[in-house]
Amino acid sequence: MAWLGRMIVLCSEGIFVTVMDPSQTDLTTRQKTAALLDRVEPEFANFLSGELIDLFLLPAPGARYRWNVPSTSLKHFALVATMARMVHRWIGRWRGWLPVKTNLEAAAWIARSYARQLTEDHGHLIIAQDFLPYLWLGGFLQGRQFSVLLMRPPLAVMHERLDEVAREFPRQGDLQVFRADPALVHAEAEALQSAERVITPHRELGHLFSNLRMLEWQKPEVVRPAGVRNPSLLLFPASLAVREGAHAALAASERVALPLLVCGGNPEGLAVESETVQFTTGNEIPWHQVAAVIHPTLFKAWPRLHLHALALGIPVISSSACGLEEGDGVSLVDFNDEDGLVRAIERAIAREVGRDSGREGGREPELAHESEREIPGNLRLAIDRSAEASLRATHLNRL
Repeated sequence: MAWLGRMIVLCSEGIFVTVMDPSQTDLTTRQKTAALLDRVEPEFANFLSGELIDLFLLPAPGARYRWNVPSTSLKHFALVATMARMVHRWIGRWRGWLPVKTNLEAAAWIARSYARQLTEDHGHLIIAQDFLPYLWLGGFLQGRQFSVLLMRPPLAVMHERLDEVAREFPRQGDLQVFRADPALVHAEAEALQSAERVITPHRELGHLFSNLRMLEWQKPEVVRPAGVRNPSLLLFPASLAVREGAHAALAASERVALPLLVCGGNPEGLAVESETVQFTTGNEIPWHQVAAVIHPTLFKAWPRLHLHALALGIPVISSSACGLEEGDGVSLVDFNDEDGLVRAIERAIAREVGRDSGREGGREPELAHESEREIPGNLRLAIDRSAEASLRATHLNRL
């Protein structure tokens, strides 16, 4: 009976539920591996399936933390520490903190709880990034080999990018909000340098490290949206914020005459036209209407909506900070690059029109001259207005 192997362990840092296979005997004959994990991500889950892990440290039960734990492994839940983190996050939302600030500070609760479950036998650790600086400062990584599951840019890189953009947008207060404790920044940088492996699917972040294990992005299994495909809007997969490239997205949407559908809110109160900018959630996206996903952001950890779009064959136009490689439906532009974004949207529209023309002719899609195509009304208007804007800009330059 599996329940005979279940026991409750109380400690000063929280409640841990230990699940253990009673048939498990001696694990002391070799160096043990512990995985200190947070939210499950398919890329990391696939990687860990090939690793021999003796101890899984998880925040709590539930789908959010449902890692594939073998029956021969121990599993601990840091329940009280996870509840404390949830409270801290609620406070952060109420006070308007950046999510990265809230998540990093809240990670200290779980990191301390995890550390108390490690023994001298755990000679190798696999650590979710947010817990890394606290474990390094606490001395828990000394004398151990460890690998890091990289989930976001290192704090030092984030600071550098935020400082650069803050100089360009000095009145944008949220760019000044998050600066981590210098001790955490230094600790994370030292720990990443000392790690045996840095593991990530993020292409841009991977180039920062020589001790890299690059993973492949996992595209989701998708259901084709019902209805005829009618690409008539652009999807912005984030809240309207400067750090997300909102200024360029709004301007590009206006120039190509396609409405912008925003997955989130408008936390900075940017001026928008109610007729051309709409707001939704990630669960309510009319994918059959999306001409392209655009996201010239400063940094992005998990481009899940981008991958969903690619799985549907919808082009993605983003900065390299989203972690995707150019090609196979992805076009890369610089952060907040309005002109580059417009050009990439125009190419995506042209390819869409070419595909439609190819389907109607019973042949493989080809890119033909605009005058030779039957162009849907929305896309024709976008092409005409974009061309008109380009001619206007050329005329002004000549003057």
